[in-house]
Amino acid sequence: MYNFIKWVGIIFSRVFFRIKVYNREFEPKEGGVILCSNHISMLDPILVAMHMKRKIKFMSKEEIFTWPVLGYIAKHVGAFPVSRGPGDLSAMKIALKTLKEGNVLGIFPEGGRKHSEEESTAKAGVAALAFKTKTTVLPVHIITKASKLKIFCKISVVYGKPIPFEEMGFTTGSSDEQKEISQKILNDIFALKV
Repeated sequence: MYNFIKWVGIIFSRVFFRIKVYNREFEPKEGGVILCSNHISMLDPILVAMHMKRKIKFMSKEEIFTWPVLGYIAKHVGAFPVSRGPGDLSAMKIALKTLKEGNVLGIFPEGGRKHSEEESTAKAGVAALAFKTKTTVLPVHIITKASKLKIFCKISVVYGKPIPFEEMGFTTGSSDEQKEISQKILNDIFALKV
């Protein structure tokens, strides 16, 4: 089902958008990976997954799972719900299990859709997961004009070099440090250019 929905998404995206993908060779071939992308539209999971060989398990806001079509798709591609309130322990357990089993976890560090870099700040979750699992982060930047998707607009999906855990700069793993490192990862995402 994942591959079927992925290919439907690829066809839809190629018909309605002008997409170019850069540096797809940076995808780690094995081991746990946290794929981190900026978040500008509901199509972002498809845009970042469509050219990756490995399956991505996305953390998705819980509201999506109550919507008839999107909820069905989310369930059948392995996405799992996360609440936007204080730490969702159930979602965190699934995320940790995903990474410890050597899989790819997709997460949007901003915690919701944003339409400009200026209004974007990262939640601590990305760094918290990296710290607990000693996992590599793969940054991805989705670039569009005015940071919005419009029919037939040009979209660039830019993959960055993987960031090994050892290069993230952890010392204590404190909550303040996690917020700081999550923000640094988000800044690294926005620094990726065509």
